[in-house]
Amino acid sequence: GAPLAMTIFAVLLASALLAPAPGDLDDTPAMELTLLEAIEQAFVNNLALKGALLQAEASLEGFNSAWGDFDTVFFADVNRSENVQPPTPTTFVGSLPAPGTPKSETDIFSLTTGLRGQLQTGTTWDLSVFSQNRETENRTKPNSTKSETYVANWRLAVTHPLLKGGDGFATTGVRLAAQDVRIASLDAEVTANDTITSVVTAYWNLVYAQQNAETRDLSVELARDLLDITRRKFEQGLQNRIDVIEVEAELALRIEEQLTARNELAQAMDDLRELVFAPEREQDWHGDLEPATDYAVLPDDVPDTSEAVALALERRPDVLRARMAVERAEIEIERAENQTDP
Repeated sequence: GAPLAMTIFAVLLASALLAPAPGDLDDTPAMELTLLEAIEQAFVNNLALKGALLQAEASLEGFNSAWGDFDTVFFADVNRSENVQPPTPTTFVGSLPAPGTPKSETDIFSLTTGLRGQLQTGTTWDLSVFSQNRETENRTKPNSTKSETYVANWRLAVTHPLLKGGDGFATTGVRLAAQDVRIASLDAEVTANDTITSVVTAYWNLVYAQQNAETRDLSVELARDLLDITRRKFEQGLQNRIDVIEVEAELALRIEEQLTARNELAQAMDDLRELVFAPEREQDWHGDLEPATDYAVLPDDVPDTSEAVALALERRPDVLRARMAVERAEIEIERAENQTDP
C-alpha cells in the first residue's frame, strides 16, 4: 500500500536527482547542426560510401585496362652465337691422301623485330623483320680465309576467326568491364542514398527525442506542482491520504518516463554522431547536438503515389543496378556461346 508507493517514489526521485541530463556530462557547448550540414559531413566521413567510391574508381581502371587487348605491341629478339670447329688431320683412303679441314670460327648475329596487335573484329596481325649476319673464318697456316653472308626478310601474318573467337568476341571483355563500371557507380549511388536515408532518419529521431525529453521534463514539473497542491489540501483537510499517494505514484511514473526520454535523447545523439562525424575528431563526440532545421517546414511539391512509383522505377539506382546485372549476364551468355563454336 502506502509504504510501497512511498518507497518507489523515493527511489525514482533519487534517481532523477542523481542522473545527469545529456548536457550535464561536460562543459562542452551544444553544437548546432542543420540537416543539410549533417548530410554533407556524412558524405565526407562515411567509410562505407568511401569504400563504394573506391570500388567505382577501381572498376573504371579495369575498364581502361580492358582496352589494352587492342594495344599495338613492339617486340624485339636479339641473338648472337659463336661456333668453333677444330681442324681435322689428313687421312689416307687406300694409297691416296684425303686433306683435313682447317680450324673454323663462325660468328652469327640475328635480329627479329616488329609490331603485333589485335583489332576489335578479333583479327590479329603480326609484322616482323628478320636479319642475320654470319661471319666464318677458316684458319690455315700460313694464311686464313674469311667469308660473310647476310640474310634479311620481312613477314606479315593476319589471322581472322570465322566462328570461335569471332562475331564480336574480342570486345566482350571491354563490354563486361563497362557494365562493371556502371554497376559499381550504381552501388556507390545506392550507398549514398542509404547514407542520406540513415542520416535523415537519425536527425528527425533526434528532433523527436529532444521534443519528447522537453515534454517529459514539463510533465514532471506539472506533476510536482500537483503534488504540492494536493499535500496542501491534505494538510487543510480537503484531500485524503489516498489522493496524496496517487499523485506521488503519478509523479514517480513521470520521473521514470523522464529518465527514459533522457536516455533516448542521448542515444539519438550518439546514433547521429556515428553517421556524421569522423572517428578521429574527438571534439565532435562531446556535448549536445542541437538540431537547427525547422521540422515544421514541409516540401512544396510532393508527387502522388503513382508518380512516385514511376519515378522510383525509372531512377532508383538499385533498380537500375539490377537491370545492368541482367545485361551483363546476357553478355556472359553470348561469350560462352561463342566459345562452343568450332
